[in-house]
Amino acid sequence: MFTPHRDGAASGCLWKATARLLNLCGFGLWGALIVALAAPAIAQDRGARPADEEVQPAADFGAYRALIIGIDGYKQWPRLRFAEQDATELRDILISGYDFDPERVVTLEGAGATRVRILQELRNLLERSSDDDNVLIFFAGHGQLDTLTETGFWIPVDGGLFDEPTWIPFDRVTGLLKAPGVKAKTILVITDSCYGGALTRAGPTPGHVDPEEPGYVDALRRLASKRSRQVIASGGFEEVPDRSNFADLLKDALRQNRRPVVDMEYLFYKEVYPGLRTLQQDPVMTRLVTGPNQDGQFILVRREGGQPPPPNGATLSVRSNVHDDTVYIDGDPRGSTQLTLDLAPGSYAVRVEKAGYNPYQEEVTLKAGTEVVVWADLKKQSIAPPRIEVGHPVPMVHSKGQLTIKQTWTADLDEGKVGAGDEADIWFQAATATERYVTPRKGARIAKAGKRSVGPQGCAKLPLSSQSISIQALTPGTYVCVKTNKAQYSEFRVLSQVGPSPGTLRIAYTTWERTAGVRLSSKVIAALAPRTVKQPVVLAKTTFQGVWQNKDPATRSITKLEIKQSGDKVTVHAWGKCHPKDCDWGEESGAMRKNTASVAWDQGFVVRKMTLTLQGKDLTVLTDSTYRDNRPRRQSRNTFVRVK
Repeated sequence: MFTPHRDGAASGCLWKATARLLNLCGFGLWGALIVALAAPAIAQDRGARPADEEVQPAADFGAYRALIIGIDGYKQWPRLRFAEQDATELRDILISGYDFDPERVVTLEGAGATRVRILQELRNLLERSSDDDNVLIFFAGHGQLDTLTETGFWIPVDGGLFDEPTWIPFDRVTGLLKAPGVKAKTILVITDSCYGGALTRAGPTPGHVDPEEPGYVDALRRLASKRSRQVIASGGFEEVPDRSNFADLLKDALRQNRRPVVDMEYLFYKEVYPGLRTLQQDPVMTRLVTGPNQDGQFILVRREGGQPPPPNGATLSVRSNVHDDTVYIDGDPRGSTQLTLDLAPGSYAVRVEKAGYNPYQEEVTLKAGTEVVVWADLKKQSIAPPRIEVGHPVPMVHSKGQLTIKQTWTADLDEGKVGAGDEADIWFQAATATERYVTPRKGARIAKAGKRSVGPQGCAKLPLSSQSISIQALTPGTYVCVKTNKAQYSEFRVLSQVGPSPGTLRIAYTTWERTAGVRLSSKVIAALAPRTVKQPVVLAKTTFQGVWQNKDPATRSITKLEIKQSGDKVTVHAWGKCHPKDCDWGEESGAMRKNTASVAWDQGFVVRKMTLTLQGKDLTVLTDSTYRDNRPRRQSRNTFVRVK
């Protein structure tokens, strides 16, 4: 049973009716990687290692097996572009760079990845595994979620679009992993998928061992003797994009690793997690609570003399003349400049946007083994002063903002609400997987206005109707006029369309009052014109305000702070060291007392409390990090200099 969408209208079309019952995934690329992981948790309360515990030789971490699955060309579901490429590249990295024997790696791609074949190969792999084996399973393809039971599914190549019995439930997979007859020493599930968090409902993982600390290799030897069942998910109960940021970060981390042995949890938190958080994706790492689990870690052993292969694709770098912009690749938001991506060869639409600037667009073609750099020169928008005609109505704004409308959902443009039921003015309708429309509802009427805003008076002149407008005609930058079911004029601009069916429509809208204004004389207008008086900015004697840069350019901690101060309150915007660009922590507010201020960030897996102290011209920052996954508490001290 599935939770219905928030569109209450009945429909005679099978697709529409079913769309109300199914919360479809955004058809993003997704993967699930099951790896045998052996590791005890190195928690502080576990005590010293017993004197008679046997330590394995450095090279003896067990054998490695893998099942790699990638599906692009589905029979009924929309085609993906990158799943098989990610599967192939990951397989090549593991074979050439790590201790995976090619004879022990099974690959299923395209038409061969049927439901029967996947389950058969998964069972065979687990049945063949011994007490000393580490098993890896990677799945890249479509995912689905039953929102009532929060049961997730893998979609095989022959899976029906609305035929749940033809899918592979996560419960079936986890049931095999928990089976007492499975002898594999360690298993890790990495799911890069829509709703991959449905596979991670378990206990937290105990923290990884820092490779910079003494005794790292010895700790891994002890971990290798333990059994465990772990899970990594690129997101929680949410959709993820077709072009997988998670897969790119994972492959880069494996390629760039030069340590002879390394645990997977370290790579996740060091290389993968920070990059995804900057894109507002919520990756998680946890473990299945099973009898075989002994709080272990999955350990990778580099092949002696082996080098992971370079990317088979191409590199796209996007640069611009502004900060805090948004880069869209084929309509998908990928971060902000300066941005570098590894992509498959082909053609891509690059768009860079920032509020107050005209967007930049360019079509690029990438060839294998090459790098293309896009320089986006954004020009400030020239905003003309509002034109007030004597004797004509002055438009009064009723509501305005941005809305994200999922396919089959509705929106109320009077009050700016999504999923508004009977109050809705427009509906993101899907007649079929390829025929999608913006449809007026409950007496509302619409018309396409073009690439420029026409305002309420321009909307009143357009031939508004109850006819639907095809999504294909609503490219980013298109304006649409709406006369709402409350008889108010509204206009929205299409910001982006994310993903194939079922997709997401992002708009910026303005709705004007039905009584558009009053008639004014020129003298009244002049009398009402605002007069601006500049007030001097007075800062407190102790001021944190400004932009602060870490004095240590090689820091692995906080790199930059932007601080605003008002009275005894401060607002701090922080950036931390990440690759390839610094992680944006966002803004938090705190209290100031004399020359000290305190601010805290809750980042999900960790709470970071920052104490800022002014010492002469320098700013000293003490950061106290408390982890929720039993990792030891950490403190760091950095000194900053004001640069602006």
